[in-house]
Amino acid sequence: MRKKYIRILYPVIALLVFSMIICLERFGVIRTSTKTSSPDLTMTGFSDALSVSPECILLTSSKADSTDQSSLSEMEFVLDNMKVSYEVYDVDDGSYVTELQKFKKAVITVQDWDFLGTGITSLQTWVNHGGSVMNCVQPERTDNFKGMIQTIGIASISDDMTSVNALKPSAGFMVGADGDTSFSIGDGDENPGDVFYEVALDNESIVHVGTDDGHTQFLWERSQGSGKYVILNDPMEVRHNRGFLCAAYTCMSEDYLWPVIDASSYYLDDFPSPVPGGDSEYITRDYGVDTATFYSNIWWPQQLVWENKYGIKHTGLIIEKYSDTVASPFDRTEDTTQFTTFGNMLLNNGGELGFHGYNHQPLCLSGTDDDMQYGTYKLWPSETDMETSLKELNSFSAELFPNTNFTVYVPPSNICSDTGRDAIQNALPGIMVLASSYLEDATGKTYTQEFGIDDNGMITTPRIVSGCDVDDYQKLTELSELNFQFVQSHFMHPDDCLDADRGAAEGWATLASKFTSYLDWIHTSAPQLKESTGSEMGEAVLKYTKLNLDRSETDDALTVNIGGFRNDCSFFLRMSSQQPGKTEGCTVEQVTDDLYLVHATSSSIKIYKTNK
Repeated sequence: MRKKYIRILYPVIALLVFSMIICLERFGVIRTSTKTSSPDLTMTGFSDALSVSPECILLTSSKADSTDQSSLSEMEFVLDNMKVSYEVYDVDDGSYVTELQKFKKAVITVQDWDFLGTGITSLQTWVNHGGSVMNCVQPERTDNFKGMIQTIGIASISDDMTSVNALKPSAGFMVGADGDTSFSIGDGDENPGDVFYEVALDNESIVHVGTDDGHTQFLWERSQGSGKYVILNDPMEVRHNRGFLCAAYTCMSEDYLWPVIDASSYYLDDFPSPVPGGDSEYITRDYGVDTATFYSNIWWPQQLVWENKYGIKHTGLIIEKYSDTVASPFDRTEDTTQFTTFGNMLLNNGGELGFHGYNHQPLCLSGTDDDMQYGTYKLWPSETDMETSLKELNSFSAELFPNTNFTVYVPPSNICSDTGRDAIQNALPGIMVLASSYLEDATGKTYTQEFGIDDNGMITTPRIVSGCDVDDYQKLTELSELNFQFVQSHFMHPDDCLDADRGAAEGWATLASKFTSYLDWIHTSAPQLKESTGSEMGEAVLKYTKLNLDRSETDDALTVNIGGFRNDCSFFLRMSSQQPGKTEGCTVEQVTDDLYLVHATSSSIKIYKTNK
């Protein structure tokens, strides 16, 4: 009986709420939005880059296999983004032994440590005298590795490998990890986990990341003499490992600072847009209202709850029509009530509007991008048609939101060809930020990106996580990115709750609860993370990409000169045995037990050390 009353009440409450919104809109309360200042997305105003000596040597081999090469590539990417200067040496001729003295750190990038030859003895001596070594790919059981087992902290190692389903970072070591939570390293039934050496470590080893069952370890360090070894027990050749590679590299120093993006963005794809009519079986089942009423009075108010509770600044991506038209003419949408009502509410709450497309047809050209056609989407007959549709979208949106600068574009379904990206730049010169996807999806058509600047000068800000039901693989990747670039980026669609493949059968209440759990994790783990619109994310990525660093250190202080500096920037600082004291040119805020967020307002900063 109680459920029956609730089902009767939902339409009544929804009608009242919607009527209030329409009245406000009619009287002009939310018809318009105020003009706000825009982030600086230009490439000007940055100081000159600095000349920096390399601090690290990467040891590779001409005999390296594809796994070695992939791991080397990932390591180079991580170091490049940490603004670490390094040199790569082929170990085959043994000359790396004499080169070691020029560096503070070394990374072994091959599985077969026998490639290092007899020079591995010199490597151990170099460590004893203060050098630090890490590996970025799981070693094979070769003679050199076996001879170093005790040196790197392994007390015993089994003959067989062991399957590992999840990682468990130690408390205080990583952002987002409390020491009790495990993070799955599988991405589905076909790849449930990974295979590690089953090892027991000696008492002097420090474990930073263990495994869910405790049978082995993933990341540890072991001091020897005046130096140390940092060991990873896994092939590190995919994107979700970057945060662990970064953490491992910082463990080679007592104190280490690297730049981060420091931004968190939430995108609403297809919003505002025409609201679909008709009923959804799940909406009707749970609320007894049609789809349009559900969006207006249940889905959108929940977005406002999240905005108010967590400080989210949504970026809405406009779709003018849900048509499959890919050739001129591109008719204008006449009914704009939904656009102005919800668009202006989003803007007046501190959010931002960007572009998703005239319609939801990805910008892929017939005859050129046929391999990118997906599902029922159509290919565009000409670049002119692409550009004309984008110009119509721009004109339509500018008429509705005259105080808005549109600088962000998100490709429909995260699919966009090179031709499409050229069309965006030709038709929409105001677009400076392109936000697609960080991870490949099941379609195989995804336009995947890195955080940075592409060859055409577009700032790229991929979304890492999607939907309300964030799966284990996405959460692991987000954990990694929090600890590498200190960035969070999420998107959802209004129609997620209509699609069974995206969890709609569970009901909106369940989906909203699951997403609230994700938001709780992010905001509890990293309350310092800056809530950002899409364009603010773009500016943060631009500043991050331009930086380079000259680090110097004494027993008392860490000094960093910053090249490519404009106004301000952010860093992570790991301090394992001391803590920050007085600062010059920056502020410092504690994030975990030994990790600090540094906000620099000068191109030269100094952080004094004090005892914990």
